[in-house]
Amino acid sequence: MAQSGGSERRDVFELARGVDFVPYAEAFLGVEFTDIRAPKCLCPWHEDKHPSFSVDLRKNKGKCFSCGEGGTIIDFTAKLTGKTPLQAATKIVEDLGL
Repeated sequence: MAQSGGSERRDVFELARGVDFVPYAEAFLGVEFTDIRAPKCLCPWHEDKHPSFSVDLRKNKGKCFSCGEGGTIIDFTAKLTGKTPLQAATKIVEDLGL
C-alpha cells in the first residue's frame, strides 16, 4: 500500500470488511459451515453440540445465539486467532492478496 498512517489503516479495514465471511472463514480459519444459504457452524467460544453461530449474508456478520459472541469477519478472525482488529484485518487482506 502506497499510502501511510491513518489512510493505510482505513484501507486495510475497508478491504477486509468487504470480504465474504463464510468463504474466508472456511478457507483460512478452518471453520465448517452448514447450508450455504443460511450458514451455521459450531461456535468456537463455547462447547457446542449443535451449530449456534450463524451468519447473516446480507449484513456479512455472524452471531452465536447461545453465548452472544459475534461481529464482522474482522472481529471473528481477531477473536479466533488472538490478534488485534488491525492485525486481523491485515491477515485477511494478506491471505487473499488484496
